[in-house]
Amino acid sequence: MKPFIISFLIVGFAIVIYAEVCTIGIKYSNGYMSQTGDNNGGCFGIDNSQSISQIIADPSVCYRLFQVFGCSRKEYCHACGTTTFPHNVVVSSILIMCNSSSVPGNCTQVQPLM
Repeated sequence: MKPFIISFLIVGFAIVIYAEVCTIGIKYSNGYMSQTGDNNGGCFGIDNSQSISQIIADPSVCYRLFQVFGCSRKEYCHACGTTTFPHNVVVSSILIMCNSSSVPGNCTQVQPLM
């Protein structure tokens, strides 16, 4: 019985740590790029010196964030500036529309709000 309990605790801790890594990935990628400076959680090909207008102007930055972090919740569509389920989101007066099927690298529309 004791080995079972120990195994259960180890698995439980592993799940918690895994979930925390995913959460940290979301937090650090919710800015316009990775706060760690390596851009893994931000946008591919985005330099930290680029402005929000330069970043948002390129819809190709939409991709699945969780593939980078190895997390299982890959239904997220990541456009630069936000991590979201596939629906319209407003970030710093920018409208980001991810496609309904969450295809990696595909944003239907990225435009400034009037």
